[in-house]
Amino acid sequence: MSRGGAAYLDSAPRRAPARFRPGESLDGLGPADYGLRILFQGLPLAVAGNLFLAVLLVAVLWSSTPAAMATGWLALQAALQALRLWLWSSFERAGAAAGAQAPRWLLRFRAGAIATGALWGAGVAVLFPATDLTLQVFMAFVLAGLSAGSVTSLAPDRASLLAFTLLSLLPLLACFLLQPGVMATAISAMIAAFVGFELFSATRQWRLLSASSTAAARQHAMGDVLTGAAARLLASRADTLDAAIDDALRLAGERLSADRAYLFQASADGSCMNNTHVWCAPGVAPQKDAMQGIPVEAFPWGWPQTRKGDVILVSHIDELPAQAEEERALMESQGITAICIVPIERDDRTTAFIGLDQVGKPRPWEAQEVQLLGVLGGLINSALLRAAGEAELAEGLGRLDATLASTREGILAVDADGRVLFMNQPFRDLWQLPAALARPGTTDAELLAHASRQLVDPDGFIARVRELYRAADGAMDLIELLDGRVLERSCLPLRGSARAGGRVWCFRDITEWKRTQQALSQRTDELLEAQRLASLGHWRADLATGELHWSEEVYRIFGLSPQRHTPSVDAFREAVHPGDRERVRAAEQLAQETGHYDVVHRIVRPDGTVRTVQELARVLPGEGGRHMHGTVQDITQRVEAEEQVASTQAKLALAAQTARLGMWEHELDSDRFSWNDQLCRLTGLPPGTRGGSSADWEALIHPEDRPAVKRYVEGLRDRAAGRVGHGPRRPAAADGDDWDRLFRIQRHDNGEVRWMRGMGETLCDDDGVPCRMVGTILDVTELIRAREAAEAASRAKSEFLSSMSHELRTPLNAILGFGQLLETDGAVPEAQRDHVREIVDAGQHLLSLVSDVLDLAKIEAGELQLSPAVVPLAPLVGECLALVALAAERRGVSLHCGIPGDATVRADRRRLKQALVNLLSNAVKYNREGGTVRVACRPAGEHRVRILVSDEGPGIAPERQAELFEPFNRLGAEGGTIEGFGIGLNITRHLVDAMGGAIGVKSTPGSGSTFWVALPTERGQMH
Repeated sequence: MSRGGAAYLDSAPRRAPARFRPGESLDGLGPADYGLRILFQGLPLAVAGNLFLAVLLVAVLWSSTPAAMATGWLALQAALQALRLWLWSSFERAGAAAGAQAPRWLLRFRAGAIATGALWGAGVAVLFPATDLTLQVFMAFVLAGLSAGSVTSLAPDRASLLAFTLLSLLPLLACFLLQPGVMATAISAMIAAFVGFELFSATRQWRLLSASSTAAARQHAMGDVLTGAAARLLASRADTLDAAIDDALRLAGERLSADRAYLFQASADGSCMNNTHVWCAPGVAPQKDAMQGIPVEAFPWGWPQTRKGDVILVSHIDELPAQAEEERALMESQGITAICIVPIERDDRTTAFIGLDQVGKPRPWEAQEVQLLGVLGGLINSALLRAAGEAELAEGLGRLDATLASTREGILAVDADGRVLFMNQPFRDLWQLPAALARPGTTDAELLAHASRQLVDPDGFIARVRELYRAADGAMDLIELLDGRVLERSCLPLRGSARAGGRVWCFRDITEWKRTQQALSQRTDELLEAQRLASLGHWRADLATGELHWSEEVYRIFGLSPQRHTPSVDAFREAVHPGDRERVRAAEQLAQETGHYDVVHRIVRPDGTVRTVQELARVLPGEGGRHMHGTVQDITQRVEAEEQVASTQAKLALAAQTARLGMWEHELDSDRFSWNDQLCRLTGLPPGTRGGSSADWEALIHPEDRPAVKRYVEGLRDRAAGRVGHGPRRPAAADGDDWDRLFRIQRHDNGEVRWMRGMGETLCDDDGVPCRMVGTILDVTELIRAREAAEAASRAKSEFLSSMSHELRTPLNAILGFGQLLETDGAVPEAQRDHVREIVDAGQHLLSLVSDVLDLAKIEAGELQLSPAVVPLAPLVGECLALVALAAERRGVSLHCGIPGDATVRADRRRLKQALVNLLSNAVKYNREGGTVRVACRPAGEHRVRILVSDEGPGIAPERQAELFEPFNRLGAEGGTIEGFGIGLNITRHLVDAMGGAIGVKSTPGSGSTFWVALPTERGQMH
């Protein structure tokens, strides 16, 4: 009943047990009087002894005694002993009922004993040989033996023993006293002494029997309490359990002479106790109502002991310790002087206790009483558990019908005659039963015939069903159906039926489960393979015995054979690299204290190979010592990779230092910056400053550049915190969101303004949200200054070219004007007119060059003005073709236009025309004689159109195509006959870029070239 021992406070003297007096009632503690049981237990042996001695005496005295007298006495003796045997038989048949009539049975027993003693006394008077001293002595010995035997059989009842002894021996004593002579007197004295000795022995044996009877009576009385309580508790139902517990407490209280017996039960959360049942002796007031919801803290001394399972025995309230003041106050308020409390446990937790109180007087508690209370508490606990179980069962039975109807398992119950008792809907669905077979009274044979048509092995199925019907226990197997389903079949004998032979069948569709198991098995194999690939093994060690168990992978890691090597802790330590053994030993000692083992060390294989392993383990206590369970993984490659990474990082740091490259990292969540020493040198921060907040970083940036940098960083932090706009959290696009900015800083040490180029990459978490940035910073002040100088030179060049172009156009226009007049003058001879044409052509060529140079200057100076509009392509291309038609005709090149009439783009019409004319002019100039130039267009993505100009010229080598758009680069055609300066394509590229388009080329040597221009449509945007 309890885990612990007893808290005994029982120094008061023990009470002497109440003595048992044979023949007296034992207050109902037993079913019959124990003295009577002892008396009647020896009665058959006493009867046999009496008959034997009677026959022996008659046989010896037969010759000296009248036969009729001896025969009559012997017959009376036999009749009397037969009557006593009948009395014994009646007592045994009465059994427990005899205890209720103990005085009557004692009276009958005494009557038999007195009658037997009187008959023996009469026999002495009748059979005593008056003249033969030898026979007289023999008779004296016979009666002495009879008297000695009666001490054993009659000792429990002194009255019977005294009457039997006096009635049987006093006549013999009288006969010897009446005989003259010294011998008769001596024998008389011996008989008197023997009678006294027998009475003394009988008294002593009675006392011993009385003490043992008292103990037996108490033990049996306690057994009666348990028997009665168990009978009531076992017979009780949920609605009668309280009454049964009250009755059990009453039995215990009455039989143990207590003033109060009670049961306390803990609340569901164990925080308080409630007095649920109590019995009080007459005149003792119950305290049940006052003992409800008592917090366990109200028993600071008693509850911890009860919770541990210890029995509390207090013989007197004065013996309570000082820490039990609250218990003392509670006992005094209820007049309790002594108390006995036995805890009741459930699942190794004290959930209740049963107790006895003594009011107004001390009470030493007997060990048997404590045992009785403990067993009674166990009976009550079992009854409470049974009642709770019955309540749950009743509730469960109420849900059973609904469960059977709603479960996915098909259930079928068949009686011994093969008639269907029950089938649920899932069973009908699993076997696709027609309505005719789903009706009550369907036979099992009909169901088998229907099911057989759906099975892969119908004959085996039917044979197995018949075998299961003959079996006495349950079984489980699998069934395969033709449609690919797999059913799990289980069956049990039908319990509670009038005849044996019925069955309850359960069918469950496990098709998906079977597939899952197969997939799981495959995954398990894959996991094992993954562990093999990961070089991960499992081991178990007993540190007390040195035993070590390895998985197969551990043998491979250590380079050992499972067949030739027996692992042990010592062998493992020998395999550890000598330089790491101390580290492993320290890790083992630390594991003994913390329970965790984590160490990285090297091992040396038998072939001399050195490998690095990591061991992780837990230390668990076990019988005979401590056990370690863990894993070992070969991490040699990882360690080598880490060493290589460390080396690479060291080289990177050296390279950054050599290149004067500052490196930084920004944690967006914590808003912390960290950087290397080179960045400190670039920004003038004190050496060793490793980082700071974003405010520290922003303080270094020039005030004019600070807002832009701050907005970018704050935008990243907002995206990380999900605060972008008013909509849902918007993650970053992806890792690698680059940042590349030029900005100025003011050095921390001297305030000097320096130009920096900051480059960074934004890293995102698994949800695509920015979490940190890493990057570099480079001092580009000198580059900026060089760029500014170059830009100034470029602007000067552009201004010069612009001015020069205007200066050249004035005389050129005059030359062209006069040349054109001379061409139309009829007075000019034909030979001179050819010279005039050459002058006009050269002037036009020079004017075109001046215009191109002027355009290039405007572009480089950023002064190019555009007027975007929707431009129909077909008319524009027609105009461009007309402009190059004369040049094409001279070379025999045919022009073809494939532009749809509805094709449009959004561009500056004049600049687009200029770009297309440049492309068409090149297509004509660099075409073969008699070649073809084709113009077409096609869609190029959403809201874009690509215009293609193709020729049949010699083509351009792939390695030189990147040089096409460089100014003044004619790809080696400078020395040829084709006119040009190499800036037309460069101007075309700038024009297309300015209109938000793109330009490119696809060329194959010997097959011609196709130049394309991609521009937005009217729905697109021009930048």
